[in-house]
Amino acid sequence: MSARGCGASRVQGGVYFECGMSPHGRPVEDFLLDPPVPSTMTIAAQGVALIERGGVTYIVDIVGSCYYPNVADFVEEVRHLGVSRRLPQTLAFERLTAESRLLVVHARAWVDNADEYRPYPCPRHLTEHGTGMTRTHCSGVWWRDVDGGKNLLADGYVNRRMPSFTYWARPTPPCVIPVYRQAFFASFPCSRIVVVRGNHEAALAQARKASVPVEEVDE
Repeated sequence: MSARGCGASRVQGGVYFECGMSPHGRPVEDFLLDPPVPSTMTIAAQGVALIERGGVTYIVDIVGSCYYPNVADFVEEVRHLGVSRRLPQTLAFERLTAESRLLVVHARAWVDNADEYRPYPCPRHLTEHGTGMTRTHCSGVWWRDVDGGKNLLADGYVNRRMPSFTYWARPTPPCVIPVYRQAFFASFPCSRIVVVRGNHEAALAQARKASVPVEEVDE
């Protein structure tokens, strides 16, 4: 399995939420919250929380800035590898249904002064006219605010290297001091929950309480 930004391999007996990406499926941009939704929730740096809205249970998971300092790092990883997020065995799996989704949060997902980065394209091709609202924030700013890029090109792009892939983006403009807020930035459906084989019987029994596909995998 390709290495991810968090650096950790999947472990025997681990339970993971998956949303796979396919060249014949929907692009990752379709799952972005645009604009993102600022969050006042207290969310642990590790682990997940469950919230309920309209009778549907959602999994809330914070994407650690230590592994993914840029929001675009995680979005591009999903583009290349799909979603794989570990779930605790103590999760109330019986609350998960086909309507449940994973809501991901990042400390830099909302940029108060996003207008200072313009112009930049909207990855979802949304416009103020098309949405009927004044867009003070667009997810396109995440590709204009990237730390850790290398090989600066004449047009201002840098190459950002992740463990299994690279992508092109722009660094924060030198005249801009970003003002960040934690925010929800994407929502993914649950393709399946997987349990990695190896002393996994108890974990499998817990995961099978969910009303979504559950499968055993080797890694």
